[in-house]
Amino acid sequence: MALQHRTGWDPHFLQRSPWLWPLAHAVGALPVAAHFPQLATLDALYQALPRPQPAPPLCFQADQRRKRTRTPVPFCQRYDSRIVEAAEVPTRPNNWHDTLNALCFATWPNAKLALHRRQYDAARDRFSVHAPQRSREEDTLTLFDEGGILIATRTAASKAAQAALQGGLNDLLRLERQRQLRIVPFGHALFEHLIEGLPCPEGASLILELDTLPHAPQMLHGAIDAQLARLFQDKRHFRSPQETTGLQLGAPPAAPPPSDPTQLQGPLKRMT
Repeated sequence: MALQHRTGWDPHFLQRSPWLWPLAHAVGALPVAAHFPQLATLDALYQALPRPQPAPPLCFQADQRRKRTRTPVPFCQRYDSRIVEAAEVPTRPNNWHDTLNALCFATWPNAKLALHRRQYDAARDRFSVHAPQRSREEDTLTLFDEGGILIATRTAASKAAQAALQGGLNDLLRLERQRQLRIVPFGHALFEHLIEGLPCPEGASLILELDTLPHAPQMLHGAIDAQLARLFQDKRHFRSPQETTGLQLGAPPAAPPPSDPTQLQGPLKRMT
């Protein structure tokens, strides 16, 4: 789902679409610069960003993507292996896809790590039996990592949220205006399409039941991070793409919902 971007870094890219709001807390702490945030900046952001729950230790290290060769990459050097075994996220510098992925790690650190632990375990099981094809579990996790959309709602409203999801985006937006749910783009490839102003591919959407539905974005992200991490750790979930529902992000509401970060938070203190 990665794109060839037509434009370089834009420190004000959040203004390109209201659907980019989940990244506002992380982006608001970045220094305003004419170039992509460097790896050291992403490390500092990840470590310093205030969150309701502690983030697992991780750092962002250079990923020198090699052209495909007949020589297989050792398992310990594969993407998920480096995250799990070395606590480092391979990140290409000056790259939209990987920068957005880093911002997602900063926003949902525990959920992102749990997702890649599942990928690591599934790939290790496959490699142990020399299976050449990726499993449906691996495909499901990848689809969600790249194109996931969360429908966060209270348990009491989950049936209404499920019915709205089957009805499509307009039905979901109606319940969002009533504060019964929150539509939360999660996949970093979706964010790429939004930055370029391109139609989003159909995302793998999932109802995520929470004990409460906080309106403040930072608290909402914390609740999502904890609950989604638990789902990824439970191997009864994310076994098949059929567990998610296709949803295409179209035009957002004309006015941002009351829980939009620009209305609930003052200016974030940027990193220096």
